[in-house]
Amino acid sequence: MQSITEANEWDYIKSLDDNNKRGYMYDITENKKRIEEYYSKRNTYELHSGSSYGFIMRKMQSIAQLGFDTFATNIIEHMKTVIENRNTNK
Repeated sequence: MQSITEANEWDYIKSLDDNNKRGYMYDITENKKRIEEYYSKRNTYELHSGSSYGFIMRKMQSIAQLGFDTFATNIIEHMKTVIENRNTNK
């Protein structure tokens, strides 16, 4: 989140489209390079594998497209459903 904010690239993240395969991990634009420059300055590359980095960027895309409040509400509702299902299946 910090790297996207510092690079001023939330509109870019919001514009990513799953339907035409223009997802973050496959993109080679200057926008992506700018985010990765800020991210690399944090010296946190060793905290993510390629898979976990892609997963986090997908979540950032959801936040950009839905807004943080809706994203958080959706996560909470999903967690409630999972807990209810687990309790029902005991």
